[in-house]
Amino acid sequence: RVHVLGPRTLREYRELLRSSTAYVYLAAPHALTTGLLEGMACGTLVIGSDTPPVREIIRDGVNGFLCSFWDAEGMARTIADALENAPSLGQVRVGAQQTILREFDAEMQTRRLMSLILHSMEQKKNEESADT
Repeated sequence: RVHVLGPRTLREYRELLRSSTAYVYLAAPHALTTGLLEGMACGTLVIGSDTPPVREIIRDGVNGFLCSFWDAEGMARTIADALENAPSLGQVRVGAQQTILREFDAEMQTRRLMSLILHSMEQKKNEESADT
């Protein structure tokens, strides 16, 4: 079954993701939404388009599956294979959750942002010292 739903609360959305066999995330090049991250965080088996922003997060066969955005038949095969093998793909689901915890956890993102800010401040300080 394919469900295309209107607006839902975040809680309802997460419940839907957790109960889904697979989540197909198609993003045109240079577009990415939090939907991909939510799906992976919920441990949903994610099939995503092989486009630059999605490819940065999904490693094919490790934490999800990639398919060509422009190849409808290939995409259908990838989705059908994932659905057929879904019961044996628990490690891919776990890999998706681990990716989100490791790379997108709020604490991790805060540390990265702090590091970026401190690095930028240090560069600015060095530039000002060099100018004098």
